Amino acid sequence: MKKGQITAFIILGLIIFVIIGFSVYFKSSLTEKLMVQRAEETVLFEEKSLKVKDYVKSCLEQKTLEGIRLVSEYGGFFNLTGKQTITHRPYFFYDNKTDVPTINSYEESLERYLQSEIPFCIKNFEGLEVKAVSQLKKVNVKANDNGLSVDLDYPITISIDNSESNLNPEYVQTIKVPLKKMLGVSGEVVLEASKTVNGSYCATCFYDLAVKHDIQINMAYFDEKSSIFHLTDLSTKINGEPYELAFAA
Repeated sequence: MKKGQITAFIILGLIIFVIIGFSVYFKSSLTEKLMVQRAEETVLFEEKSLKVKDYVKSCLEQKTLEGIRLVSEYGGFFNLTGKQTITHRPYFFYDNKTDVPTINSYEESLERYLQSEIPFCIKNFEGLEVKAVSQLKKVNVKANDNGLSVDLDYPITISIDNSESNLNPEYVQTIKVPLKKMLGVSGEVVLEASKTVNGSYCATCFYDLAVKHDIQINMAYFDEKSSIFHLTDLSTKINGEPYELAFAA
């Protein structure tokens, strides 16, 4: 092999080596940049996800408290259509018939309220600078001896640049409220109200019930056949106000 050919091979080898070296360098640099970009996207997604989840939790708490007050002011009902009422208070006893709501009907009423109101509270996450699509699938309200819990099924898709990520955390709100006790007491109040003679109630009977259950029972005459009752638990606050259940009899 001639000297000139050897030199050419050496030069060619050097060129190939340089090309391979630059390729490895650029590939490594690109990989590093992609890793940094993905890490930044992950951090950004986690920040936005936290904001979104906190936003939903805040709405759930706010609307649950508002819903409890509203449904209880309406005697445990969300929709009073078809109910006999006095100033938006349903009769629990009317025309010798008792219509005290059950725990299940109260749960369903609060569920309907939350299904109606939560989307308006979310408002497509206005002010969060987040592109997100959400869908309210289900609201489940369950009462117990200590209060009630609300389980929200609310999947969310967050868009960041050209990528999307799905969120489906568990949203659970627990509120301490003597719902079972108050509905039970309302049944006892209705029983006493049904014993009315010539429009006269047994006032001491209502007083005894109030002492027995450690609540206040306030009654306002509406006419000779009807009164509005307010059962108040001073030890339980809903949005800063004592919890109250109102109805007519």
